[in-house]
Amino acid sequence: MIELAASETTIVVIIVSAVGALLTTAIVIAVFFVAFEPEEDSVKDVHQFVQLTEEARSLLAHGHGSGDPGVSDIARFQAKKDEARKALWASARRRAA
Repeated sequence: MIELAASETTIVVIIVSAVGALLTTAIVIAVFFVAFEPEEDSVKDVHQFVQLTEEARSLLAHGHGSGDPGVSDIARFQAKKDEARKALWASARRRAA
């Protein structure tokens, strides 16, 4: 019969490897948060984009009584979505500069 038993060396290697993996993961997470710290402006920009997107969707949802949006509703929707995209891209360009 094959006896499955771990030697002391194997146990030490496994424990050291696990601790090393945990430390490496912790360092990577710390570096990520330092390098990619979210700015307050970024959060505001995303909230503005979401708000404009929701306004655009509400234009289609509250179209005519039939439930089908008309051409003017779709045009207003597209204009609002364009406004949201432009605002988000402008903030990205501002941060990159």
